[in-house]
Amino acid sequence: MWQTPLWGAPAGNTAASDSGSEWNVAPAQQPVPAQQPVPAQPAPANVVGEPQAAAQPTPPPPPPIEYVAVPIEMAPGYGGPPPRVKQPVDPATIHRHDGFYLRMGIGVGYLWNKMTAPNSSDYTVRGTVLPLELLIGGSAIPGLALGGGLWINPGIQFRGNGPSSLAGGLDSKYDLMFVHIGPFVDYYFDPTQGLHVLAAVGLGGFNLTSKSGIYNDVSASGFALTGGIGQEFWISNQWSVGILGRITYASLEDSSEGVITTHRVITPAILATFTLN
Repeated sequence: MWQTPLWGAPAGNTAASDSGSEWNVAPAQQPVPAQQPVPAQPAPANVVGEPQAAAQPTPPPPPPIEYVAVPIEMAPGYGGPPPRVKQPVDPATIHRHDGFYLRMGIGVGYLWNKMTAPNSSDYTVRGTVLPLELLIGGSAIPGLALGGGLWINPGIQFRGNGPSSLAGGLDSKYDLMFVHIGPFVDYYFDPTQGLHVLAAVGLGGFNLTSKSGIYNDVSASGFALTGGIGQEFWISNQWSVGILGRITYASLEDSSEGVITTHRVITPAILATFTLN
């Protein structure tokens, strides 16, 4: 009697018996069935008579994020300098001569110096100078400025008559310089206007320095006095420009080889001025 082997049994598992009449067949391994997915359960139906739940409204979107600039204080040595804050100007000080005082001036002038020595003929030096001035101070009261000044008058073209070394065209032989330094008073008749008068006293000096060194130098010093009158015009809150006529007188002396020579110096000039006050 034959036994049909199971389909799918491995060939190595069958063997003939000693009698050759039967096949011994090993039991086939059954395949493991694949796991089936669990079907989704339907949502439970509402009970009859129970009201339907209302749909929830969609919440509004969140408001946009606003960023606020917050200043950060930088440690010393880091970042740029803090912004400058413009200080307000007191209206009472606008177009009014008070507070700090600064004046600069430049112009053209003429110098005349009469030199007198004992037992000698008088001789003079005269010519064109370039007057410069610098005054610094402050206002004691509105319209009245006090301070110190420096007036310099270098020679441009000048001549002389007298002894041979001082005769003819001195500008080719000498450098000329006349200087006045000292305190000053500048008074404005109206602190808000530009008409003013100037007065100054101090030390004066007159020098003729030989360019080639073959002539004797002349150096005199003494007392000097300067006076002037001018008119200024406002160009900003505190700055004004103007014109100033002034004259300087100096009484000086120099001593050479025991001989004292007196100098009488007069220097009229006209200047353009620039004043901060």
